[in-house]
Amino acid sequence: MAPWSPLFAVALALAVVSVVLGEGNSSAYNQYPRSELPTQRVFVVSDSGLAPEDVVTVETLSGVLARHQPVIYRVNNDSYDTWLSGLEDRGVLVNRTFEHDLAGLLRHFAPLIKGFVRFTLNKSLESAVTFCAGTNDAVVAVGTDSTVALLKTLTIAQLADLRAVDPVDVYKTLRNNFVHHMVAFQVPSKSAFLVSYAVFSRMPWVEYIGDAGGPLADMVISDIQATGQCGVAFGWGPEQQYVHHLASHNIYVHASDYDKDLAALTNLHVHTNTPRTRHAMLANTASSASAPLTTTLDTALTPNHTVAFLMSDGDNLQWLLGPFLSDPHWFGSSQRGSVPMGWTMSPALSVLTPSVWDMIAANATANDSFIGAPSGIGYTYPGFFSLPGEFSDLTMDALATSGMRTLNVIGQNFGFGSLWPLIGRAQLDALFYYSFCCFYVQGGGQIDFFQGKPAITGRYALWEDRPSGQAVGVSGLVKQLLPLAKDPTSEGGYSLIPVHAWSHSYGDVLNVTSQLRAAGGFDIVTPIELARRVATTVCPTPRGSFGTSCSGCTVDPNTCILACASCSSPGGTTAAKCNLRCCNNLANTNGQLTCNDQQCQLEC
Repeated sequence: MAPWSPLFAVALALAVVSVVLGEGNSSAYNQYPRSELPTQRVFVVSDSGLAPEDVVTVETLSGVLARHQPVIYRVNNDSYDTWLSGLEDRGVLVNRTFEHDLAGLLRHFAPLIKGFVRFTLNKSLESAVTFCAGTNDAVVAVGTDSTVALLKTLTIAQLADLRAVDPVDVYKTLRNNFVHHMVAFQVPSKSAFLVSYAVFSRMPWVEYIGDAGGPLADMVISDIQATGQCGVAFGWGPEQQYVHHLASHNIYVHASDYDKDLAALTNLHVHTNTPRTRHAMLANTASSASAPLTTTLDTALTPNHTVAFLMSDGDNLQWLLGPFLSDPHWFGSSQRGSVPMGWTMSPALSVLTPSVWDMIAANATANDSFIGAPSGIGYTYPGFFSLPGEFSDLTMDALATSGMRTLNVIGQNFGFGSLWPLIGRAQLDALFYYSFCCFYVQGGGQIDFFQGKPAITGRYALWEDRPSGQAVGVSGLVKQLLPLAKDPTSEGGYSLIPVHAWSHSYGDVLNVTSQLRAAGGFDIVTPIELARRVATTVCPTPRGSFGTSCSGCTVDPNTCILACASCSSPGGTTAAKCNLRCCNNLANTNGQLTCNDQQCQLEC
């Protein structure tokens, strides 16, 4: 097939084009830039035979063109070939004329390239990518002499030699040109990734150094915080310190330092009415929880111990876009569907890469359950956000787009207080809550209720291969679970098991399940079903400081109402009541039972 001619419409407008913002149908959609036109046809370019510097050239060209319309897609015999097939299935035309012809690709798009900058694969790479992202012109980065010579024969001028230019100086010079709620934190050794998306999105591409990022990262973070809105960081850093530091500046994280082709994947549905979800399909699988959980108590369950497994790390976009779908350790297991399994899944996936979310959902079985990954639209510790309302809005929009109604949240320090802005939303039925420490199981199976909705903690983790303790291997987990209570009316009768994605597989979950079923007295369900049973059968255990100043307290097992005969108040003592399903972490405030500084209600 010959290269398309003429080049696509209004191509020369790329010299001054702006990335489209704010034209979607939800705040989550608007959080990410869009091209002027959707992905409709792409030239495939293979990494095979390309020097790393030339891959960067392809990436920067891809990014500047995508501001108008994505037209380049890189392949390297990996999972992105699968996503390319998904684009084809949705009507995108694929042209392989330049798959192994960089020179031909550059000649074809030469009329659109306004100039180039020189770089090497060191700190100057940051300067070059950030320059291309921050300039209005269609500028590419070039790192090999042969490509420089080619561009000169095409009368494309060198605009700057950045090989000795500090990226701080580049950022300062172009500071006003960036989309100031986004950044890509990337090390120069990962030069093949996130470059195109950074250039397309007009976000700086800089290294995150140490625990706090370094001088340039600090400058970018301050600019994001100054916008007064939630920011988003692509790439990666030292996990706990990185996530904590960014959360304190109202920035959530997408682990994505090995992602590519995002510009093509994210713009599939721009300015169209094509649905970006598979709600009809999800309705036929356990991943759907389209109806809110009932709050009517049900005591008819068989006296078993109920167990649900939840795979970790679904916030990791590079894993979801990488081997997740095909690798037999995870969703690609030939045995998947044999037992109920929960999969954490980034709610942003349905907004950022809708065709990928569609393909994953299309492969779900009735035993697969999708749970919104930590800790909402992106990975963060919500307790450190000073914009919890905006973060919750973004999260609820993304959950609605994906069709999910439950959420996994990670806090740096154990405590339920930061969950109120999330669990109070009508779109959310339940939370699965972890602390970062202690293998996600510091809560030890504790369940708290908020407005009739359970927040459920992990009891034990399938994590590495210890024989005992909080984090155990297959044999250790079976041993820990066997003696647990078989009482569906108490929190002790339920176990949520976080499964560490990097040390355990779906096959290990199948192994544990087989042993528990052989022992008898266990019911293995999806996390969504476990949450439903908790919500309909468990009277929460009353907790909190109220016990030091209230006495004569009893719980009605039929209504879950806690009645205290006497609670200290300024005027003496008063009787007080609270429906524990509305809230069970209580304080005595002037003779009234309160939760989160509000009087506890008898009806949720």
